[in-house]
Parts: sequence; structure tokens; C-alpha cells
Amino acid sequence: MPSATGATVSLCMIVRNEERNLADCLDPIATLFDEIIIVDTGSTDGTREIALRFADEVHDFIWCDDFAAARNESMRKAHGDWIFWLDADDRIPLSQLKLLKRLIKGLGTAKVAYQMTTVCRLQFECDGVQHLSHTRLFRRDPSIYWRGRVHEQLRPSLRELGFELCHHPMRIEHLGYADASLKLKKAQRDIRLLRMDYATDPEDAGTILHLAMAYGRVSNFSEGRRYLEMLEAREMSGAEWECRLYDLLVDFCMKSGDLQAALDYSGRGLRLFPNQIALMYARAWVLFEVDAYDACASLLLRIIRLPSSQTYQGGSRGDIRSRWAPILLADTWQHLGQHKNAINLLTRALQLHPDDVRMIYSLGLNFMALGQRQRVASLRQRLEPLPQGNVFSILLLIRDRLIHDELAGLDEWIERLIQLAPQMPYARILRVDYLRRTNASLHDYLAACRDALRHCPHHRGILEQVSKIEAFLADANATKLDLARIE
Repeated sequence: MPSATGATVSLCMIVRNEERNLADCLDPIATLFDEIIIVDTGSTDGTREIALRFADEVHDFIWCDDFAAARNESMRKAHGDWIFWLDADDRIPLSQLKLLKRLIKGLGTAKVAYQMTTVCRLQFECDGVQHLSHTRLFRRDPSIYWRGRVHEQLRPSLRELGFELCHHPMRIEHLGYADASLKLKKAQRDIRLLRMDYATDPEDAGTILHLAMAYGRVSNFSEGRRYLEMLEAREMSGAEWECRLYDLLVDFCMKSGDLQAALDYSGRGLRLFPNQIALMYARAWVLFEVDAYDACASLLLRIIRLPSSQTYQGGSRGDIRSRWAPILLADTWQHLGQHKNAINLLTRALQLHPDDVRMIYSLGLNFMALGQRQRVASLRQRLEPLPQGNVFSILLLIRDRLIHDELAGLDEWIERLIQLAPQMPYARILRVDYLRRTNASLHDYLAACRDALRHCPHHRGILEQVSKIEAFLADANATKLDLARIE
């Protein structure tokens, strides 16, 4: 499909054992491109046969632990004036096809590169998505090459080559992080390849940043933080990727329970990037966790009121303005007793995200605080058929019954919740509350507290309770500790 000016576009792909993905990726878009270049790095399934339905030839490439080398081979085989790249687990939704057609039709001879947002689906729909900016379409230039064994980047800087960088509104969905086991394997592979790049060039900021991110994906937050702090110790230049550095530092500190460090890093990041929504949200998250609710609410209102804009995104949460900021603000207002404000906010936000289980759950908590149990029950029914909705429905049930001191059989619901969502910290926190209310044995209660802290190490209330119990156990003159009186 040549453009109106006659410019041609080559779609470049590298694949390996993608028989389950390749056709779904290419079927909706194949006719838009003048040629499709597919480089195979060693498939042993039916990938080659599927590829030949879309390309005249499949180019073999001996895998050498280097994604950039394979991508460079795909560009060498291309003849188009423009290069567009995709992976087999990328999808261009039907809603985005008109944007792509219009873009291709208008291509000319100018040196332009178009950044597009890659929407990465996560394992659980209730966790939302991540947004990454990738340069997906650019005028072919013999000076351009890919660099990096993994998380490869275009070099030299396209701006240095005189390219105009444009943020295009088209979104591309990426499915590669939705499978938890596959995500773990990819992260372990990435660590191995990135460490090879790091050994070759320990000063490369991109390698260090991606190595830290890979450690985060295997929950090794201390090692990831170590690499991030190496970068943060350098003189900051204001580059776009530095914003992601502070976002990650806050995230890793929070997940390892270092709230003060998270607060410090969020402040430093915002001094460098005062209007960056991801960093504003990260700081609001920390303020919420340290009970600074007024400051948290003020920052979240600022986020919601900011105009939307197309900017570089390095892997932060998607839909912060329309989804996550309203949820956290509603939770903040709940703690401040402003339940009607929270209900009005969530009602408006649900018009954009009608099936958002986190919003519905937060709405239920505010109705619960107002004693409107019938509305809570109605929201539980609304949650049930939604992805992960049964988890949040049970959460509402347990919290409602705890509030009204209806404890009979509640331990069974709590155990069911833990089985459904074994990584959810709040299920274990609820078990701690239940055991305290029922004045369970000290052994069971302390075990539940420690189990909760493994999943939520910064929970101050449980930390304080563990300290009280340990002090009690250390007191040789102590008699019986009444759990029901621990606050």
C-alpha cells in the first residue's frame, strides 16, 4: 500500500516458534505494507509455513543471543523507504487500523520517526496495563542500526541524525507479559543477556536501567535498586528515561518496605520532572501509605485536572489520569471521611471504565462506610462475572461482615480468598484482623502476622502488633495477652 507520494513501507519482524501468534498479528494488517520481511531465528514449529503466507521468503538467522543483530538483519533485507517493526505477540487493534492507514498514506520523504504507545497487558486485568513508548516507524537511513542484546534501541540518536521525533496517537497491544510463567522466563533470559551487555559496557545507562527492571520482574528489588542508585548517582541530564528511573526507585523502595526512601526519591524526581504524571502518582501513592491524606488528595486532584498529552512513557502504569488517580483519590477521601465525594468521583470514572473491578470495589467500600449494605450487595453481584471480580466480591463480603462483627464462618471465606489470590497482601491482612477479633491462639496470630508481612513488609499496624507480641513473649512475668485488645 504505497503512500499518496509513492513512499513504500517495509514491515520488519524477527520470530521464533510463533505459530500461535504470527497469523493473528499479521492477518488484519498485512495488506497495508509493500513488503513483509520475516527473519526466523530457529523455529522448530510451524512458524515458517505461516510466515510464507505473508512473505515471499523467510530469512534464516543463526541465533547468537542478540536481538539487535537479528533486527539489523531484518532491516538489511528491507527495500522500503520506511521501516515499521512489530513482534509476533504485538497486536494492532481494529480500532487503530484507520490511524495506521492514514499515517502510511501521508508518508513522504522527510526524515521523521514516529513514537507509538505499546500497551502491555499484565497477568491480571484488574492490575491494568503498562505503557511504553517505542519508535515504531521511521524513514530508512543506512546510518541507523539496532543496539543491545535485549530491549534493543535505535542508534545513533535519531535526533542527532536530524530526524523529527513525533508522538503518534496509535496504540499497539503487546501480549508478552500476560502469561506469568512466560514473563518469569523472559525476565531470567533478559537478566542473562543484559549482564553480558553490562560486562562489555558498564557505563551504558540503557543497559543498567533495563537490568534493574528485569530484576524487578523477578522480585529481586534490592538488586534492582542497587543498579538504579548507580544511575541516580550520576549527574542528571533531564533525559526522558530519567523519569522512569525515579518511578522505579519509588516502586522498588515501596515493595521492600522502605517508605522514607520512597518519599525521598519521589521528591527528587518531581523536582526534575514537576509535571510528569507517573512521578506525581508515585509520590501520591507514598503519601497515602504514610497517612498524609490531605497532601495525597491535593496531588491526585492536580493529576486528574491536567490536560491529556502525548508524551514519552517508559513503562509506567497506563491510564493514570482516568483510572488509577480516581481510585486512589477515592480511597484517600474514604480515610478522610469524605464518602460522598468519593462516590461521586467513582461514579463519573466508571462511565469511562464501566467494568473496572477496582473502581467498583472502592465504590463498595464507601457505601459500606455509610452503612448502605444493600448497595454493597448489589455491587458484589456486579463484580461476580468480571475478570477477577469474584476476588473483589469476596473482599467486600469479608470487610462488610468484619465491620458488623458477623464472624461465624468468616475464616472459610478468608482462606478461599487466599487460595484465589495467593499474592494479594490484603487477604492476609484481613486474616490478621479476623484472628485478633476472635482472640485466637498467640501462635496462630503471630504466624498470620508474619505471613502478612512477607507480602506487605511496610504495614505499620501489623509491625507494631508483632513488636508488642515479641515484647510480651520476652517478659518472663507476662501472663496472657488478650489479642482482642491489641489496636
